[in-house]
Amino acid sequence: MLKIFKQTSVLVFLGLILIIFFPGYAKIQEMRQKNRKLEADIKRLKSENIALGIEKEKLEKDPNYLEQVAAWCRRSRGRPACLPIAVMATHA
Repeated sequence: MLKIFKQTSVLVFLGLILIIFFPGYAKIQEMRQKNRKLEADIKRLKSENIALGIEKEKLEKDPNYLEQVAAWCRRSRGRPACLPIAVMATHA
């Protein structure tokens, strides 16, 4: 009888510990996953920012490249993707 009581007590104690600590553990895992996603987004955005900086510099300093982009925009008949480039070209 005492053995069954000890086993039951241990199981109840472990169940209570699980009930108390599992939500916090699940939240930590969720936050870790979100952190990994945000780190990947930051890495992607940094590389995109570098590429856009190179593009901006080419548009500002290379007239031949600017003409190529302008010709592409004319061929695409002013789609919304060309509008920022056209504005940058007129202010350069």
